[in-house]
Amino acid sequence: MNDVQQLKAYGHLTTASYKDLSKIALLPQDTLSLEDRFCGHPDFYDEEIAEEKDPAKLSHYLGMDLEECSCLISCHKKMKEHSTGTGSWPSGCYAEYPEHHSVKYFLDRDTFPIHLKRPVVFDELERFVESKVWGMTLEEMKDLYLDKPMIDVAMEFVNETYRRVGCLHIETHDGSEGTDHNIHVKSVRIPGSTIGIAWFNDGTCKDHVNNHIDSDYRPGLHGLCNLLCHECGHNHDLVHTFSGQSIHHGIMSYNPKYPFVGYSTGEIPYDRPKDPSWPALIRQYGGDPVPGEGTEPEVPLPIPEYPVNGVLTIEGRLYKITGDLK
Repeated sequence: MNDVQQLKAYGHLTTASYKDLSKIALLPQDTLSLEDRFCGHPDFYDEEIAEEKDPAKLSHYLGMDLEECSCLISCHKKMKEHSTGTGSWPSGCYAEYPEHHSVKYFLDRDTFPIHLKRPVVFDELERFVESKVWGMTLEEMKDLYLDKPMIDVAMEFVNETYRRVGCLHIETHDGSEGTDHNIHVKSVRIPGSTIGIAWFNDGTCKDHVNNHIDSDYRPGLHGLCNLLCHECGHNHDLVHTFSGQSIHHGIMSYNPKYPFVGYSTGEIPYDRPKDPSWPALIRQYGGDPVPGEGTEPEVPLPIPEYPVNGVLTIEGRLYKITGDLK
């Protein structure tokens, strides 16, 4: 796959048919968007790719395999639909949260290599406290996250990020082939310099999209949070933001700032300008936390099938059964 083919796939050559790609001569500045590119998601939609019906035809012209071309067509199609008004995960998808936006995800932990599951260390948590936006003391951070697997901690911070902007992430455990989740987060080997790629949803409650993190990527906790939140942004139909990225350091830019703070509101205690994704997030989710600022979502707890001696144990708490369990 050469530079011209990549630019077409990423949506930078919308006026050129892929049948004519072999005739295009690029200038040095044309390839700037390919430098230091960590995300494999297109930057803009291409009408020709969005309307393509034959992945094999696209494979011939872009030098990509059939599966990649099928995903690329779907991605451009969803980006086109989004640009004409299609939103993201609708409100009321799940009975537990009838008045809120929510999406179920499966974290495919078995696919993540050991270096992405290594224990979180003290210094990484200290930097979260220093960022102030999470409202936790160092002791609280230590109690919740110290020595936990890095991918689990990163996912929890990403979940909290999207809860704060109006969409609740609900973890499911239905397996990689399950049908109960909307977002499948897994680690795979991604060729080249790309370290993450994820796909838009189609604006329905039942859509299933992938979120891939490169298995060779070796970040710290904050780097993994930024990448995972960026790729989840695509799952929420957010596009890349390039203008002024060195100033705002937005989640969907290619120039994140550490430590990880989620989507900056531009107000204290954030130390950076407002994230440019906020207008899209407000259109999609309203921008208010779920279910309310300063509260944690009340996810229904699982109930064991059989109580022991008239007592249920649910997530470490004991409940005495005084009537029939139905």
